[in-house]
Amino acid sequence: MAQKSSPLAEATKEQMRAFGRDTAGISFPGFAKEAHMRAKLSEAGYDSIKVADEPEKPKAAAPKPAPKPKPKDDEENDGPAPPEPPLTAAEIVAGNAAKDEDPAVVRARIARDGEYVRVIIARSPGEGGDEPVLVSYNGRAMRIARGEPQMIRRPFYECLVNSEERHFDMKEENGIIELTTRMVSAYPFSRVG
Repeated sequence: MAQKSSPLAEATKEQMRAFGRDTAGISFPGFAKEAHMRAKLSEAGYDSIKVADEPEKPKAAAPKPAPKPKPKDDEENDGPAPPEPPLTAAEIVAGNAAKDEDPAVVRARIARDGEYVRVIIARSPGEGGDEPVLVSYNGRAMRIARGEPQMIRRPFYECLVNSEERHFDMKEENGIIELTTRMVSAYPFSRVG
C-alpha cells in the first residue's frame, strides 16, 4: 500500500495511532485524545506523518447477496456459534473478572448480581441484637435492618449465606472439661419469596 505525507494537524486519530506505533515507537492508549496525540508526536519532532493512501472507492457498488434463510426449529445449525465480543473495562470491573475469563460467564454473573433478594435477618439476644447488620462486597457496604423484610442485591445475600462464626461449647464429665467448636451462621436470616 502506498504512503503519502500528511501534515500532523490534518491527521486523524487512527492515522496518528498507527504512525506512533509503527514508526515513532509511541504507544497511545485507546482513550487518548487527538490533541494529546498531536502534542506527543510534535514533541518527538514530527511536523508531518506518513499515512497510507486511501483505497479508491469502487465506481459501482456490488449488489448485496440475498440473506440466508433462517433455519427452522427442527433443522440443525451447522456452523459454530459466533464468538462472544471481548469484555469492556466496565464489564471486567462489574463482573470482578480476569481479562482472559470467558465473556459469557462474566456477563451472566453481572446479570445475576443485579438481581434482588428479599430477606429478613432475625434479631438476636444480647448486646447489638437489634442493630443493623453491615455487609460489604467488593468495596461496597450496605446496612441491613433486622426483623423486617429487606430487598438486597444478590452479592450481599451471598455474603450473608457465607457469613459464619465459631461457637465454643464446654462439657464437663467426671471432672474433665471437654471443649468443642462448631460453625454457625453469624446472622440467622430467612429468604422471603
